[in-house]
Amino acid sequence: MPTRRSFLAASLAIAVAPSARAAIVGADLLPANGDRTDEFRAALARAVAEKRPFVLAPGTYRIGPMDLPDGTRIHGTAGSTTLVAASDGTFLTARNARRIELSGLAFDGQNRKVGSWGSVLAFADVAEVRLVDCVVGRGSDIGVLLDRCGGRIEKCTIASIAAHGILARDGKGLVITDNTVVDCGNGGILVHRSTPGEDGSVVRANRVERIRADSGGTGQVGNGINLHRAHGVAILDNRVTDCAFSGIRVNGGSNVRIVANEVSRSGETALYVEFEFQGAVVANNVIDGAVNGISVVNSEQGGRLATVTGNVVRNLRRTTSSDPDTPAFGLAVEADTTVTGNVIEGAPHFGMMIGWGEHLRNVVVTGNVVRDAGTGIAVSADERSGATVITSNVFQATKKGAIVGYRWTKPATGDLVRGGGEVPKHLTIEANRSIP
Repeated sequence: MPTRRSFLAASLAIAVAPSARAAIVGADLLPANGDRTDEFRAALARAVAEKRPFVLAPGTYRIGPMDLPDGTRIHGTAGSTTLVAASDGTFLTARNARRIELSGLAFDGQNRKVGSWGSVLAFADVAEVRLVDCVVGRGSDIGVLLDRCGGRIEKCTIASIAAHGILARDGKGLVITDNTVVDCGNGGILVHRSTPGEDGSVVRANRVERIRADSGGTGQVGNGINLHRAHGVAILDNRVTDCAFSGIRVNGGSNVRIVANEVSRSGETALYVEFEFQGAVVANNVIDGAVNGISVVNSEQGGRLATVTGNVVRNLRRTTSSDPDTPAFGLAVEADTTVTGNVIEGAPHFGMMIGWGEHLRNVVVTGNVVRDAGTGIAVSADERSGATVITSNVFQATKKGAIVGYRWTKPATGDLVRGGGEVPKHLTIEANRSIP
């Protein structure tokens, strides 16, 4: 006949807690008002030694900073089990572990000083992090920090964080999915590398809202989802709103896929791929409200090789802080890029900006719709530009012309769809239609 002990072990293996007292592995750690750090540490050590999950009953537990041993599995009841920081320092830390698993827990950082780790939760060199259905809030710096880790962060809420919600550095194929990251001072979800290299992270189906830029700058912070030097990353099906700068910003990340995201009310460029990237797919995104829509640029620094297809960009606007000498645009590209099947509506300055001075080569723009714009397409007329084909696009209500050649910020031709001057030699402009 099975003993109570064997029955309890089997139940805990599938994260079931029959009662508050039975849910604790070999320890009486019911919620209490005082600091329970020592009791918590002892109970966790026993659970790990016995290779059992450590299941916490609903309630509030005050504990101090704690290192998690390899094999830690702590489970709570989502929405009911809260760990409150009882003192300064990083709340929970794990280093050099094969697997760490936390689920159904709320971590209240109390805005306490977090020490050298600079985060509420910190993981370093953990092969498999599992952070599932957790809440991390009131952090004085970073919410969740991961250095050289793999694993998953999913169905979590990261909120009211002074700096970055999630910062993953030098990751190993992390999956960051179905999370809500809101009200952060400098960034939402960041995937960074110390040097350019393969990362392979997937950032999918997250909701990122109200990201400020408390540290200032010109876009280094204040972005909803930010990649830096990380190659082979997929950014898919996210909803990103109300960011001080970009909803999605990729700096130096090659072979990136940015697909089927919704970005609304960005304070600057909604979707930005910049600097030393080679290879980007920007497809089927919806952008509503920004100063600029989509920018895939910086060919002078190696930014090249992209497809920009099937995106909808609308309701762009100038702001009181916008530089009046800098053109605003719905979509901008420069080198080795195709631009196909996009729809742009409501661009006060340019619908599309194709090239910038001599920085233009091997660009094809076909089958797009631009309506209600100052100029439909502003294309570089600089003689140093490379071959560019603009065909079979439709323009409506483009007040200053459908396709106009520009030298930097100054028009150099009339409307090239309506015979407004000689077409520069590097341009092929055919079968476009302009409607009043």
